[in-house]
Amino acid sequence: MFAVGLSQPLFQFNDLKWDKRIEPLKYRESIQEYIESMENIATTASSLFFDLLLAQVNQSIAETNLKNTNDILTIAREKFELGKTSRNEILQLQLEQLKAQKAVGTAKRDLEIATLNLKAYIGLQNDARLELQEPIPSNPPVISAQTAIDEAFANRADAIAFGRRTLEAQRAVVKAKTERGLNATLTANLGFSNRGQSVGDLYQQPQNQQLVTIEFSMPILDWGRAQSSLKTAEANQKLTQYTIEQDKQNFQQAIYTQVTLFDMLKDQLSLTEQADSIAAEKYQIARERYVLGDLSITDLSIAFTEKDQARRDFIGALRDYWAAFYQLRWLTLYDFEKQEKL
Repeated sequence: MFAVGLSQPLFQFNDLKWDKRIEPLKYRESIQEYIESMENIATTASSLFFDLLLAQVNQSIAETNLKNTNDILTIAREKFELGKTSRNEILQLQLEQLKAQKAVGTAKRDLEIATLNLKAYIGLQNDARLELQEPIPSNPPVISAQTAIDEAFANRADAIAFGRRTLEAQRAVVKAKTERGLNATLTANLGFSNRGQSVGDLYQQPQNQQLVTIEFSMPILDWGRAQSSLKTAEANQKLTQYTIEQDKQNFQQAIYTQVTLFDMLKDQLSLTEQADSIAAEKYQIARERYVLGDLSITDLSIAFTEKDQARRDFIGALRDYWAAFYQLRWLTLYDFEKQEKL
């Protein structure tokens, strides 16, 4: 016997049709989620980079402060022997010297920890010392909020999911409508059959078989189950639409806020850079005035503290700038420096 058959549902839900529309969106989502994961790695690496950079700056500050304190203490002792300074100033400088020595030890420990953390994350196996340079942006990009929003809707997995979720809700409604009505199945068979005493007899004058049938089915009584399923699917579709609209608003607001923050941090970076330069110059002048006997130890200590704080504030501003920049890249999957998609 040899036969070929075909069975085709009529008026029934077409899974293949909807999968053809939804599955490509899922595939695009997975690709964009991979890119987002890579951007998360870049953000973490940036954070560890600045941990190490700040540790290096703190060590440099601590060692410079210790050297300056030792030099000033030597000068103060000479002035004390000449009767031009008090014992209290000598004690104050000795206390500053002890603090500076302690700061050097703490800075070395923090530097070692930050170096190990960065090397472990990026996979460096050597023992070479890392000397980081301050990543001062030479030409910070000008970012339009609308451009950032447009790129985010074109690139982010969440934005692609908005369309996918809408289609899935529509599919559920169509499926519920289809399953509550008339169903039919078209069946067609074409073949040959025969019987005989041997295999060869089976192929002698076989009988032709042709069959076409249509089967109909309709529930007579389902106690309202189909109608309830339809109402539930329609309600879920409305809820999904409302949720998606809310998610879109939050999506846009997050990007707009990040662009605004980035612009503010650009200005802050410029201001803290100027403050760092001014504080360093002010300390140098204060140190020279103290040596000449024209400034008290208290005023010198204030200039000393302001210099260190201004330096740390500048590194902190650099860190905030790059953190906001990489966060904006993650939110949009767009490189605003090269003006290209990631």
